[in-house]
Amino acid sequence: MIAYNNTKPPIKLAALYLDPVPIPLDYPFAVLPGIEPSKASAARVLFEALRSDDFKDRLAEQSLRAPDGNWGRGFQAPTGAPSPANGGADAAPPSGQGGAADLDPVAISTATTTWSVATQSGRMLCVVDVSGSMKKPVATANGASREQVTVAAAGQGLGLFDDSWSIGLWTFSTNLQGAQDWRELVGIRPLSSNRGALQRGLASIRPSNGNTGLYDTMLAAYQKVQQDWEPGKVNSIVLFTDGKNEDNDGISQKELLTQLKKIRDDEQPVQVIIIGIGTEVNRAELKSITDVTGGGAFVTTDPSKIGEIFLQAIALRPPAPR
Repeated sequence: MIAYNNTKPPIKLAALYLDPVPIPLDYPFAVLPGIEPSKASAARVLFEALRSDDFKDRLAEQSLRAPDGNWGRGFQAPTGAPSPANGGADAAPPSGQGGAADLDPVAISTATTTWSVATQSGRMLCVVDVSGSMKKPVATANGASREQVTVAAAGQGLGLFDDSWSIGLWTFSTNLQGAQDWRELVGIRPLSSNRGALQRGLASIRPSNGNTGLYDTMLAAYQKVQQDWEPGKVNSIVLFTDGKNEDNDGISQKELLTQLKKIRDDEQPVQVIIIGIGTEVNRAELKSITDVTGGGAFVTTDPSKIGEIFLQAIALRPPAPR
């Protein structure tokens, strides 16, 4: 508005200021722990520069306020513009103060969850159920199938991870590859060279006519991630399924849990996140697995909510062991 009025138009724009004043936009300055000493030192110098009167004046030249809500020399304040300098301190609280309790809790949760996901580096194997039941339509998703909704959620999740992540992709059912219940579509490799392959792999996923070979697949996936465990990252499995184990030729639940307890290594943990979809999953069955491995089991009866559950699940991962 200020820039427009500076062009001297025939009719100038006028600013309207809300009362009560909404929470201001806030862009915190933060130096992450573990940063190199030279970068930390540079960050401190930058921080002091940003707080100087000279920089406040440079902000004013761009019609911007300083962090305290005030403005520097050269700021052409519109009529009625609130500022601590002109008696409007009560109307315009400094950035980061007041009003937080009025924010939407769901919006806060979404923002902090997304930040948590985006800023933690990890190594993950994504395992997607392609059993026949994944063909079922989802009423709350305009008739898209469970498979389509799941793949869409996984695709959106992929966009959150930066190139420091390493991600692989499997599908599973029963007898998917000969007598084997799982199939590797993309190996676990850095996203810097693997993102396109993962996107193509997700796009290629189609439901089969098989059942749910959950136990055999889970054991194989755990062994795979454990095999090339990487320090400094959270090594994990995220498995999507819409049913309980239905593989009469595979291992039993007891055998799976016994094997997982035997190979689990607290020095090199593998977190398991299982996302159950729909009404046919067995929450107790899924939880029995994550109780052994660490991680968590999440169930949503509405498959269209997978994306939200996926974010919540990933954000609950523990810090990466060193």
